[in-house]
Amino acid sequence: MKTIAVIRVRGQLDVNPKTRKALELLGLKKKHSCRIMPWNSYTQGQVHQIKDFVAWGEINAETIEKLLEKKEIKDAKKTAQQIIDGKTVLQKPVFNLHPPIKGFPRKGIRQPASRGGALGFNKNFDQLLRRML
Repeated sequence: MKTIAVIRVRGQLDVNPKTRKALELLGLKKKHSCRIMPWNSYTQGQVHQIKDFVAWGEINAETIEKLLEKKEIKDAKKTAQQIIDGKTVLQKPVFNLHPPIKGFPRKGIRQPASRGGALGFNKNFDQLLRRML
């Protein structure tokens, strides 16, 4: 099973009420908040609904470990591997991050990643996430 991270990239202005509710259900209430979750049919549906406000991608154990260290969770390396294997789910899965060092990709936060922006599925998601730690 894949493990993904979702980062809210855009703010709260002009958000459809259904989209706002989906963002709140995932815990992404403010800009630059991140959540780690398994990739399943529920997650896929939620991410599809909020695709114009978030960036997401696969995440590896090293990046999860750095996020857990930021949140000061004991035994971060073991917990990160358990999250990747699907054996553990975090009690408080939302992380508040900084804006990325050296900014978002060249087209900014209004274009999808396929056009050079930050929105949607990112192949280089780990790099973006590490710049935000």
